[in-house]
Amino acid sequence: MKKIVTLLLLLMTTVSGTWLSVAGQEVDAESLEESVTADESYDESEDPHSHDEDQNRGFSADDHHGHNHGPLKANYIPSEILNPDGSRYEAPEQVKEYVGLYTGAIQIDEMKVKIHFVLEIFEDGLFNLAHYYENNEEDKGLRFFVNADEKLEARGAVYQDLSILTGALREADGGIGAGVVGQQIQPVVLLDEKGEPAEMVTYMDLAFGLRDNYSKPRVYSNVGLAIIDEELMLDVNQLIGLNSEKDHVVQLEKVETSPDQALVEQRTYELLQDNFDHNLNSKGDFDLNFETANEFVQAVLMMQLKTNASFPQETDVQLIEAEKVQGTDSKGNEIKAEYVMSLNDEVLFASVGDRLYMANEFDGSGDSYQNVKWKSN
Repeated sequence: MKKIVTLLLLLMTTVSGTWLSVAGQEVDAESLEESVTADESYDESEDPHSHDEDQNRGFSADDHHGHNHGPLKANYIPSEILNPDGSRYEAPEQVKEYVGLYTGAIQIDEMKVKIHFVLEIFEDGLFNLAHYYENNEEDKGLRFFVNADEKLEARGAVYQDLSILTGALREADGGIGAGVVGQQIQPVVLLDEKGEPAEMVTYMDLAFGLRDNYSKPRVYSNVGLAIIDEELMLDVNQLIGLNSEKDHVVQLEKVETSPDQALVEQRTYELLQDNFDHNLNSKGDFDLNFETANEFVQAVLMMQLKTNASFPQETDVQLIEAEKVQGTDSKGNEIKAEYVMSLNDEVLFASVGDRLYMANEFDGSGDSYQNVKWKSN
């Protein structure tokens, strides 16, 4: 696992480094997370959450999905949810009146973006809340995919800088407030061969979150969602950590269906669990067996993104005929790749069975790539 994480770190710093673009502004990833989820009243040292295997849990992760990864375990699915004081969470009686799907949007002029919101409230008092950014056309980033004819195409970013959280509604002064359960996640949306959203992958959580998660998470922090005078109101500044002199508040409207409904159909801890189950092999490494060129391109480009921030419009991605690439690994073995792509003509990526290779030393001046020095996991 250390080897593959090292490679992934190298891959991720190739283009985006340790910074990400949020609505056209560069911010440090760690400071962004702190601004969104920090709770001054929350003392982690007093948290009764257990890292140990809980024999009284109703089910294990493997029971939930029917997969067996040998010694690997992930308890993303909580056995129960606690209030801030450690008591068991129960939904307020009024919640049943607000079960359903809600949407809303707001233009933030100072950020030059429009933010879209999708909310689904469930009978047990939990909710899923997703938000993403819509940039102006001149600022919109690119995403790439390989169509059914094996041709690489580019399109505008889908759900740019998408963030999703699962929370719980709870009684508060003057109405109903809301806190987050677990953690807010920023999944990358993978595209299918038509360039449409196909799957959400929490890549960073998989790479650096392979550990037992708390089996009894607390409802903590204020995410800005509240029910006031029977209306669902969202404090955008609070949700996204925007330090603004202007209040940005959205009233969410109930809808029967929404094109974005898929973003909130699965709770964040379930999404983490599915990613753990389906994107790892039995050794705990990422499953790098690709059946199509599009799967290869989606996976490699995903490694370049800490969020779904997309790529600058000047980004150049090329799918290369594998037979045109000649090179060896660190042991001098010839690499016979199945899929190869280049990024900005600065780095090559190649898929060989269940291994992923990259190279930033090569000669691409002719009709083929020569003297390629491959690095691998």
